[in-house]
Amino acid sequence: TGLSRFSYLRVIARSSTARRVDDEGPADARSAGKELGARYVMEGTLRQAGSKLRLAVQIVDTTTGAHLWAENYERDFRPEALFELQDDLVPRIVSTVADMNGALPRSLSEAVRGRAPEDLSPYEAVLRSFGYFERITADELSIARSGLESAVRKAPDHADAWAMLALLCVQDYAQGFGLQPDPLGSGAAAARRAVDAAPAHHLAWFGLAQALFFQKEFESFRNAAERAVALNPMDGNSMAFLGELLTYAGFEERGMELAGRAKQLNPNHPGWYWYADFYDAYRQGDDRGALRCALKVNMQAHLGAHFMRTAAYGQLGERKAAEKALGGLLTLKPDFPRVVRGMAANWWNPEYCERLIDGLRKAGMDIAEMPGPAPASSPDSKSGEVRARVDEGFWVAVLPFKHGGGNADLAALAEGLSEEVVAGLSRFSYLRVITSGLTQRYADQSPDLRDVGREMGARYVMSGNLRQSANRLRVAAQLVDAATGTQLWTETYERAFRPDAIFELQDDVVPRIVSTIADWYGALPHSMSEALQGKSSDQLSPYEAVLRGFSFYETGSVETHADARAALERAVQQAPGNADAWAMLSFIYGEEHRFGLNALPDPLGRALHAGRRAVDAAPSNHFAHAALAQALFFRKEFDAFRTAADRAIALNPMDGSTIEYMAHLIAFSGDWDRGYELAERGRELNPNYPGWYWAGLRMAGLDVPAAG
Repeated sequence: TGLSRFSYLRVIARSSTARRVDDEGPADARSAGKELGARYVMEGTLRQAGSKLRLAVQIVDTTTGAHLWAENYERDFRPEALFELQDDLVPRIVSTVADMNGALPRSLSEAVRGRAPEDLSPYEAVLRSFGYFERITADELSIARSGLESAVRKAPDHADAWAMLALLCVQDYAQGFGLQPDPLGSGAAAARRAVDAAPAHHLAWFGLAQALFFQKEFESFRNAAERAVALNPMDGNSMAFLGELLTYAGFEERGMELAGRAKQLNPNHPGWYWYADFYDAYRQGDDRGALRCALKVNMQAHLGAHFMRTAAYGQLGERKAAEKALGGLLTLKPDFPRVVRGMAANWWNPEYCERLIDGLRKAGMDIAEMPGPAPASSPDSKSGEVRARVDEGFWVAVLPFKHGGGNADLAALAEGLSEEVVAGLSRFSYLRVITSGLTQRYADQSPDLRDVGREMGARYVMSGNLRQSANRLRVAAQLVDAATGTQLWTETYERAFRPDAIFELQDDVVPRIVSTIADWYGALPHSMSEALQGKSSDQLSPYEAVLRGFSFYETGSVETHADARAALERAVQQAPGNADAWAMLSFIYGEEHRFGLNALPDPLGRALHAGRRAVDAAPSNHFAHAALAQALFFRKEFDAFRTAADRAIALNPMDGSTIEYMAHLIAFSGDWDRGYELAERGRELNPNYPGWYWAGLRMAGLDVPAAG
């Protein structure tokens, strides 16, 4: 009954399992799973010794026979207290295995993780989305959201898909990722669709409660939160997060009660369950108590963990520890001093925000004072955010695509193209893409793209337009270097146009635009690496060192290889959490093995180490998995190689160069049919591909045209 409260679990009726035990007696879990049609089987045993009772419970994955989870519970046993014992044990078992951090959702999510979002069923898309809450990254959110958006198109009444879409959209706002325009509004709308579709689903109310909290509608938020908890009091995950938000919203007593209950339910809970406790201690000035809570978070990839430790150490005056915590914080998010005020204001009241800022300053962070109002009469003046973008380097702005006339279908297509190009470019971790919400002001303008670059702090600006003639559509797009006014790339795509096939048209055109300008041989990496040619390798930032790596793949020279290697080795020392730097370094080490360039001892060992560091730093970074795949291929570890290669392709199906390179390696590892199929896809994505796209497979004896 408890497991059945989780709408994303499919639980076989008790009558079926009870009848099997009564009829046949105990059997191994794999055979039970096969006969019942169950992927997972839970079983338990009770043993009594005097007044002590010991319950042993386990879950077995019937496809492998592996134990997914097991736990022992020992309690005093009194026959008259049987119900109290059940009420103690059952919620702990259920929450530990079934909430979003539990053994079942983790396994279910991982089982579909390697598949492209568009290939998932609505149910699978919900399971896939749980992976975001383990990693909390923009890439992970973007992929999960893409699957859910496809899910609600296929099944517009699927409450869980709407609920998870709501949670992810609001997370885009709460974490400051900026992946879509008005993520908070989109999240709230999705949450209401979920509640309308299934008013008895706690997941729907959980999504609505989160949206209402960030909209600052605190009374409505509390009502939705209480509804979610009442519908499923065994979901420790939603209870922990809602308890945290209730604490922030001023309902401290209730919030702390729920947060404490959540920690009791699941002893394997993630560290963020302590955020409410940190807030409660820190707001009261108990900095030592707050630090104790922050240290319990123990999540090195979680921005909040570093944030809280830094503020607490700062308030306590423990400078050395504060500087170390601050270093970890800035490694994860180098622009944190610039964005901290905006992020904090999304979550907390002004008094608490200022105390946090005070703690960060005492730890050594340089944070500007609260800015005054911007002059209304100076549209050309740059905000601090724009100045910061200019200082950081190569940002890309995608303007809303234009369309003629009042055709609603054409307008929908133009909006969809603009948003999906932004989302597609954001899959490339080495690109910095300005959120489409900030470019909406140009929707009804035809500005000089150089002016847009100056106003937005963008080095590159893309624009596009749609023209229709009868049933034919022409999509034209261009990319301009706003610093010089140079047109770097332009392309026109002509297609048949049917209003009922808008999504299909987007799915055809967007990947071609994105790959052509963003993959390794695209216009953007070429321009960015070229812009750094005059800078010595020891002056490059870690981000610039990654871009310098692209120079080698254009020239292939011994000199550029040595220069890129030196820059990247320095980069990973400066920023050991920079996944792109580790990935590019892994590729560069791989060239030592492949071609003997500047060879030093054990290039494959170094390539493998760097590839693993990249994946550890960013598990959702396709670039990292591609680097690891190359190292594994040359080490002849073909099974592990194919897993990494498939992961790289699934994480970014718009990177034609990575798809093409992985296709060659997959073919050479023995899977010729799949390699050739992927190679065709890579060439379709970027028509400006280099000749080696053909040459490698032709050398292997496949029937392909000669290289150009």
